[in-house]
Amino acid sequence: MDRNRKQINNRKRKSMSMRNRLSFAIFSIYILFLIMIAAAMFRNKSAHTKKTVSIYKVVADEKAANDEENSATYPTRNSEEVSAQGEETGAGESKELVFTQPVQKAQVEGAFIEQPSVYNGEELVDNGCTYAIKVNRQENIVTVYALDEQGYYTVPVRCMRCSTANDENTPLGLFNTSDRYDWAWLLGGVYGQYAYQIHGDILFHSVPYETDSKDRLETWEYNKLGTHASMGCVRLCVADAKWIFDNCEYGTQVNIFDSDYDGPMGKPANPYIISNAYETGWDPTDMTEGNPYMTEGRIFGAMSRTIEAGEPFDESAGVMAFSKEMADMTEELKIEGSVDENVCGSYEISYSFMDGISTVKKDIVITVVDSRLPVIEALPEEMHIASDSYNGNTRKLAELIGSYISAYDDGMQITDIATSADEVSDKRLQAYLYVDTSELDTVRIGEAGTYTVWCCAVDRNGNQSKKFDIKIMME
Repeated sequence: MDRNRKQINNRKRKSMSMRNRLSFAIFSIYILFLIMIAAAMFRNKSAHTKKTVSIYKVVADEKAANDEENSATYPTRNSEEVSAQGEETGAGESKELVFTQPVQKAQVEGAFIEQPSVYNGEELVDNGCTYAIKVNRQENIVTVYALDEQGYYTVPVRCMRCSTANDENTPLGLFNTSDRYDWAWLLGGVYGQYAYQIHGDILFHSVPYETDSKDRLETWEYNKLGTHASMGCVRLCVADAKWIFDNCEYGTQVNIFDSDYDGPMGKPANPYIISNAYETGWDPTDMTEGNPYMTEGRIFGAMSRTIEAGEPFDESAGVMAFSKEMADMTEELKIEGSVDENVCGSYEISYSFMDGISTVKKDIVITVVDSRLPVIEALPEEMHIASDSYNGNTRKLAELIGSYISAYDDGMQITDIATSADEVSDKRLQAYLYVDTSELDTVRIGEAGTYTVWCCAVDRNGNQSKKFDIKIMME
């Protein structure tokens, strides 16, 4: 029995010894694992420290903090990026210019000009009428539109020169035509032909007459078409007033608005200039027997004149033709020649139609001029650049400078850059910024210093803005 107890005790001691050895082994493996993790963390921290070492000179703590604050806008590169970049582009070169200070744009005092609008009134949807009418109160232009394929009135069919009031007496808004009258008694004790109600007392009608007689036209008011001259109504020559009267049914939409934009056909010429405007007389476009102007076939609204470059122009805008029998021949009118309103020069236009066996012809000259200078509205007065990020590429520097310049020509922003005479010749007929970087040709790469470049805006016709200097600080 004692022998059995001794054997049991021996087995217990052996079992405990084995458990102790196993526990020690597990503990040793655990310690080794912790050591390996610590070593890996140390290596990662070391590698991260190497990646963030700046290639630029050490600066004061305050500037370093400021650079960190602006790092999203003004990028820096780490040593690994520079190493890879050196292999790609060559030692000492960089892909981008680096700012050492934020770039601040300064407004040019007095240079800002209000950019022309392209607003052309409200979008008019099909309401069942053949046409819709837009009246630009600011420019005194009436344009009649037909429907497009999508059911909107966007197709210009006729353009007319008018006179409105220069205030709220000609109301802004969207209206529908209603009553019409061959003659209407008007405010001021005068009369108008072919009066068509727009809204309330506001009508389309002819230039006023002293009485309801066709030979009592106030001729001194006739030559004012195209200017603010009415007491609220929309004045037209007789032919234009009659066209609306005859062709636009009740309920036709009339949108009255203000805009710098003349419309797709531009502003037509006066249909006729009455030389003796001191006595009452006839409207030259009134196709009624007894009109002294109609002894022969005539073309109205075709006049030699000067327009500004970029201004909309349509050779048919405001032009009307009538035979000696007073038949409307406008649809038969033949037009030869065209105008490129974007290119300065003189353009000959010829109008003609057959009146029986004779030809009625009128030749005019449209002169396109550009009297508006381009403007620079804002630009940096100085730019601070890390000298070791500049590799002598003045073209790239000019593009960078240009990206901080706000320049406009006829409302369009100028973004193209030219830095040499060769580039200027390639940019004929388009606007561009000229940036002269010739002073930087002497810059020694990597060397600090202060240099000056100058710039100006040039439009497509060679007009040049004021020149401005910009300091470039290589730091």
